[in-house]
Order: sequence, then structure tokens, then C-alpha cells
Amino acid sequence: VRIDVGHNPLAAKAIEKALDDKVILIYNSLDDKAYEEVLRILKPKVKRVEIIPIHSQRATILEEIEKALILPRSDLFFATLFELGVLDIIFPSIYKLTTLKEGSIYHHEYSVFEHTMMVLQLLSNQSIVLKLSGLYHDIAKPYCYRVYGNSSGHDTLELIESLIDINIPAKIRKRVLFLIANHIKITKLDEFSPPKRATFFEQCKRDR
Repeated sequence: VRIDVGHNPLAAKAIEKALDDKVILIYNSLDDKAYEEVLRILKPKVKRVEIIPIHSQRATILEEIEKALILPRSDLFFATLFELGVLDIIFPSIYKLTTLKEGSIYHHEYSVFEHTMMVLQLLSNQSIVLKLSGLYHDIAKPYCYRVYGNSSGHDTLELIESLIDINIPAKIRKRVLFLIANHIKITKLDEFSPPKRATFFEQCKRDR
């Protein structure tokens, strides 16, 4: 019996490589994960798949916070969780933002968490898609600073997917991930040439 908590394509590739023989895969996943790609990667080493029920606080957590996200000051919801000392339990990836201070010319805030809360304030009257994108747009920075010493690669899609700690429904997940992965480009659209800008917006339409 082998137990592995890998839940993204990178982990699946490592698992597939480590398996010598075909196995019975006992599997489940939240629907915000790239489970179809994971299963495609594992398929050559799988005899059959047994799907087990999943009971997780995270599986329903978006429903619980949806009311908070539609409020103008949804940032107060996360700030309150932090003050109560439970942010690390409910949103471990977001909690890690509280311990990272960049000190760059673009980020003067006390921490990346504070910067993220300011972004939520600016999105006060926007959609849940935009608020979720703002909430998680820097979610990979703690990992990148720990591994690379800077924020390079924090917009890498696979890394972002592995760190989002709520169950974003499939119907909006693709849009949220697209916005997060392209948030740096979006801030520089005015610097793009007209053809490059047109290409970017065509991609936006395809990925809606």
C-alpha cells in the first residue's frame, strides 16, 4: 500500500515515475484541482480506479464565505480571522502571506497579506471572480521567495493551482486562474503594441 497526497500534475508525474507496476488507484479530489490531467498522467500505471467519498471542510468553504465575498468590505472577513488566530487553520496559504514582506518599489505594505487586503478593498464592488483573483493573485510568493529568493514564477499556473486553499467551482475556476496567471500582464497592457494587446484580449475570450 502506498499513500501519497499529491494533488496536481507535477505530483502525478512524480508518482507515475515512481511506480514500477500497475496499481489499483484509490482516488478522490476536490473539483478545483486538475483531476482530469492527474488521471491522464497516472493512467499508464493504473489497473482500475476506486473513487472514495470526500468529506472536507474545504469542499464547502466557498459556500460559507460567499456572503463575505459579496460584501463591500470582504477584506474585513479575512482580517478578522487573522486577529482571531484561526486564519492559518482555515486558509493556510493565505496565512503565509502575513509573514512575507517584500519591501519592493511596488509593495510598500507591511506584508503581502496587507497588500492583498488592500486589493480586496479596491475590488469592493466587483464580482466574486475578480475578488477571488485578487485574493489569490500573490498566493505563490511565499513559496517563490523560499525557493528562489524572489517572486519570479509566482504567476505559474501549476504552482497557483496547488496553493489555492478553497474549493472554487469549476464554472468560475478557469476565469479566476486565467486572471491570476496574467495579473502582471494586465497591469502592463498600456505598454503593449496594438497587435499584442489584441492577441491578449482574444486569449481572454477563448479562456472565459
